[in-house]
Order: sequence, then C-alpha cells, then structure tokens
Amino acid sequence: MPTNNNPELPAALLVTPITPATGGNGLAMRAGLLLEALQRDHRVQVWRVPTAGGDEGAGQIVAPLEVDPGWALAQRAGPQARRRLGRPELCRFATHRAVRELQQAIDGVSFQTTLVFRSYLLPFVMPLGRKGGKIGPSDLGLRVVDLDDDETATRQRLAALLHAAGDSQGAQREALEAELFQSFEDQHLAWAHLLLSAQREHSRGLRTRFESQRAEDLRVDVLPNAIDTQAWGRLEPTVRSPPEPLRLLLVGNLGYAPNQAAAQELVGDLLPALRARGHEVEIRIVGRHPPRGLLELGDRTGVTVWPNAPDLEPHYAWADQVVLPLRAGGGTRIKILEAFAAGVPVVSTRLGAEGLEVTSGEQLLLAESADELAEASSRLAGNPGQSQRLLAAARLWVRRHHDRRTIADRLADRLADRLADRLAERLQARASASGSGV
Repeated sequence: MPTNNNPELPAALLVTPITPATGGNGLAMRAGLLLEALQRDHRVQVWRVPTAGGDEGAGQIVAPLEVDPGWALAQRAGPQARRRLGRPELCRFATHRAVRELQQAIDGVSFQTTLVFRSYLLPFVMPLGRKGGKIGPSDLGLRVVDLDDDETATRQRLAALLHAAGDSQGAQREALEAELFQSFEDQHLAWAHLLLSAQREHSRGLRTRFESQRAEDLRVDVLPNAIDTQAWGRLEPTVRSPPEPLRLLLVGNLGYAPNQAAAQELVGDLLPALRARGHEVEIRIVGRHPPRGLLELGDRTGVTVWPNAPDLEPHYAWADQVVLPLRAGGGTRIKILEAFAAGVPVVSTRLGAEGLEVTSGEQLLLAESADELAEASSRLAGNPGQSQRLLAAARLWVRRHHDRRTIADRLADRLADRLADRLAERLQARASASGSGV
C-alpha cells in the first residue's frame, strides 16, 4: 500500500516485520492498519525487518537478515545461555550492521512519531535514542509499540499443544520462548510512551505491569483488529435450507501449528461426528503454506485443500458455516471478522474467538470438545432461521466494532492526543524547572 509523502506533514517511522497490506495475511493487515492511521497526520517511512516475509513494498527500507553472532553462540550453548542473553529468537537479526543501516537511512530526519510493530523489533530501534554512543542520537518523538498479540501466552499455548502432540522438544522450545518474551518485555516495554494491544484482557495486564512504573509517561490502549467491512459487504449471504451437503470452511495460515491442528481436528473428529448425525459434509481448508501432511487431508472423501488461494470471497460465498476448532494461538481472529462481514455463520471454540467481545447464540456459536462443536454445527444446519439471525447480528456487530476506517481514525486521534499530552508534560516540566531556578 502507498505511503503518504506530503512534505508539509511531520515524519513518522513505522518498523514492521511484514509489508503492510489491506487484505490476505492477518499480520500484514495489522501492519496496514497501523500505516493507514499514521498516514492521516504524517508522511511515513517504512522500515521492514522481513522476519515474516511478505511482498516487497515501494519506498521501504529493508533490514538485512543476518543472525546476530551472540545469539547464535547462545543458541548452541543451550537454554541457560539463552536466558542470560535475554532475547527471544525473533530478535536474532538485530545486528550492529542492521541498526547502523537504519541510522544511515534516517540520518537527519526528526520523527514526530515512531511506531514499532511487535516487541521483538525493539532492538532495532532502541539504540537510535542513545546519547553519544557509536550509533548516534536520533529524535524518535512519540514512541509507540503495538504488541498486537500476547506473545508469552501464545507461546505457552503452543508449548501445551506440542506437548499434547508428543513433540517434547518443540514444547520445550516454545516454553523457553514464552519465558524469554516475558523477561524481555518486562525489561524493554517501558521504553514506550504508548503500548497497544489487540485484546482488552492483555491491555489490562500491561497496565498493571507498566503504568504503575511510569504513571506520567506510559499509557496503554486497546487497538482492535479491523477489516474493510465495505469490501466484504459486497457478498450477498444466502442460507440454504436444507444445507445438504453441509459445506464447512476453515481459513488461515496453514503454516501455523494451531491452524494445522484445527484442520486435523476438523477432518479427523468433526467430519465423522457430523456424518454420524446423518449429514453429508464437504470441507474446504483454505490458506497459505500448507505442509505435506495437511495437503494429504485432501485425499479424503469430501475434503478439499486450497493452498495459496488468491481470493477468499468465492470460498466464503460457497460456505454454509465457518468452523474453527482452535486450541492454541493468540491475538484476535481476523478470519472470524471476515466471516462475519461476508455473512457466514461461525462455530468456534472459545479460544478461537478470544479477543472478540461476542456472545454465543448472538453473533456465533461457541463450543469446546469436537463432539460439542459437531453438535452445534448440526443444530445450526437444521435451523436456517437461527443461521439467518446469527449472520445478520454478526454483520452489524463487525461493522460497528471492527471497521478498518473507523479503527484507523481512532488510532490517529489517539496518537494526536498522546502527542499533545507529551507536549504539555514537557512544557510543564520546563515551567517547573524555571520556577525552581534550575
């Protein structure tokens, strides 16, 4: 997406692990939301550390991806050395060379706002504020960190998922990452003037951890994930009666372990449970980067795997229900927001809908075990009136609470307010110093 280069506007720096976008990958959509908010009042320079891949974007500064030698040594030495180093794995590319290149690229620019997307990119930016160090000072202005996700909780859940699957080595690795994220963020997040999170519960925990330390300098806000509800609203939802065969859809990044487990459960447990209830069922699993084991699910009768689909609208238009048997993960589910806006009823675990302030029976149906999910899906299939009520309520709800333009404007307003607060704080500090004769 284009950046605003109006020279009359103050400058902002966006540091992101992925190219901002308006659709597709959920992380890219979050980055796109941040960029859209910054562009309202700033000309924006995007600095991308491509840890999450993504397409090239015009006008970006791209960090070199080379592993920090200190991190590599600690990794070989084992968990205790990693703990002493105190950085999660995703920080491993923050080399002196990368930071120097950033400094050179922005030399002479004074930023009114610097927004860092995801805490693991802080080591690229924090040295720029040093006074008299080798890197040299930089004026970063208002310092904002968008955490998006509770990385500690997400890694803990991944550890539990891998442990249950018999992958003890993977479980230990994720448990260590959870520990490292907790200690790393405890140490470094107080660098910011404003912290953002997609989840209200996570934001409450951040306030407890940080606002008490820096009551005058640090604020915490909720920034919900958002979608272009007008674009999705082009779809005309229809409720088939009866929905036979029952068409179930799962959409997500299929390279992500929780989504892989959800797909396996959908085919391995929910599909036979629904057939035992007398339904003919068809399943579509749609997403990027499916491993071989997931592609092989497409060999089963009634199951189709669509890797790297360029357009999701035909799949939502096909589906009778979106079913999400998620058992791990974090953040808020953009794919549920898309299903709501597209007019497809949703059946999900509670964790699958985490971070969304929804009520089972009003906007969607929530259940836990595979059998309970199958029962909810079957009950919904047999009640077209309830399907119609759910999708109507869900569409209205997502337009009210997760519309992209509304959320971007809200963030832009919050940044402007926080900038005004910071200016008032500095003026007050100067007045106090002058009054005291300093």
